[in-house]
Amino acid sequence: MTRAQKLLGGFLLLQIVVILLVRSPFGSADASSSTRPLAEGLDAFAATRVELSEPDRRVTLVKQGDDWTIEELDGMPADGTKIGELVDDLRGVRVRRPVVTSKRYHDKFKVADDDHEARVRVWGDGDEDPRLDVYIGTAVNYRASHVRLEGEAEVYEARDVAGYDVNPDASNWCDKDLIDVPEARLVALDLVNAQGRFELERIDGTWHVKAPESARGRVLDSTKVGSLLRSARTIRIAEPQGRTDEAAQGLADPTARLTLHVASVDNPDVVETVEVLVGDRPEGEEMQRYVTRDGYGFSGTIWESSIQSLLDQKLDELFGES
Repeated sequence: MTRAQKLLGGFLLLQIVVILLVRSPFGSADASSSTRPLAEGLDAFAATRVELSEPDRRVTLVKQGDDWTIEELDGMPADGTKIGELVDDLRGVRVRRPVVTSKRYHDKFKVADDDHEARVRVWGDGDEDPRLDVYIGTAVNYRASHVRLEGEAEVYEARDVAGYDVNPDASNWCDKDLIDVPEARLVALDLVNAQGRFELERIDGTWHVKAPESARGRVLDSTKVGSLLRSARTIRIAEPQGRTDEAAQGLADPTARLTLHVASVDNPDVVETVEVLVGDRPEGEEMQRYVTRDGYGFSGTIWESSIQSLLDQKLDELFGES
């Protein structure tokens, strides 16, 4: 190869690199000034409704007062923090020049009306039409996807948005914390299960038997009680079920009933009660049970292994070695 050919080859390579840097949506930090929001005005309103869908399923998240709920589960509480983070991420999506500008490519990038990885629509209070209506298509890489606004032909590459971020499964958006009580606030516990009933109380930092009367006052093994408390004070739903059906879910006559007596945050002398009911196994499920909280109005399923001690615990197993 002659010197002239080498120079021409090098010049051609340089041109290719420059073109790639200019055309690549994310190839240059200096190009950030050329980005624009995917949709205008998203930072100027408060979201009150978010619909996440795929061609064959959907979940609708609705804000009621200060709280988010799941419409398809009759208003079951949703994870407001997670929804807020999603909306903030969508507000921050920025794009550069379109990848394509013709609708004939929509199928290729999976952003067609009837063939897409996901669709997200966001409304503000009183809106008839969504402020944001975007199709999310094929992945560009781990944290970027092709996107298209409803009614537009242009397809863009967008960072920090992917189909799995907007999975329209209610389980992904449910508030799964049925109870989460700090151990320091627990002052007493009442458990009823197939093994019987007992009550425990904490006196000066040590757990004692409160009932039955025959064992009243006996000091319990701190390690064994600690293990029970870990299962009792933090209970998370595995799958949301919507409105409670006590008869169908075995919650009218529960398999286990746990009552926690909890000191108020504002006044430790005021004690509140939290009651958890564990019901039957769902049909065809041998490893889960229905669960709810008194006054909650909704139920979910929970892995039986996570609450095994609530189902099987015997009082005499909580005493230390004699």
